[in-house]
Amino acid sequence: MISKCYADAVEDQFRQICSGSALSSQSVRQLVESGFVVIPGPVSGDLFNELTAAYDEVMAVAAGPDFKIASTTTRMSDLLTYASVFDDVYLYPPLLEACSRIIGEPFKLSSFLARTLRGETPAQELHADLARGSEDAPLLGFILMIDSFREE
Repeated sequence: MISKCYADAVEDQFRQICSGSALSSQSVRQLVESGFVVIPGPVSGDLFNELTAAYDEVMAVAAGPDFKIASTTTRMSDLLTYASVFDDVYLYPPLLEACSRIIGEPFKLSSFLARTLRGETPAQELHADLARGSEDAPLLGFILMIDSFREE
């Protein structure tokens, strides 16, 4: 059972996220109407370089059940346990505000994956990450591209 004090703290945090203005009204409208929006990233300059270096380091030494090399991608689940530099990504105010706008109630981070795409592989088919009516719904996914997206 969740204590009332903890529940109140979560509700206060959620209210603070909802009252933010990190997303423009145009971005909110596009998110609601189209189901996605492109927003500037959470880090730039030296912090961005630190993030990409940490990503490369983690992926270079990854092994075990959290790591999988598939036909078109290399994937690492539970990336947050490997480097705290990624915290700025999921705590980015525009991302939190987007979650609050779509989910409409207190929410949690359920996963934080790393995925490296291999060049010249076919695009993945459009799919849903959750089955209709899933008890895990609603869900908001995000993608942060840390490398140039080129054909090669």
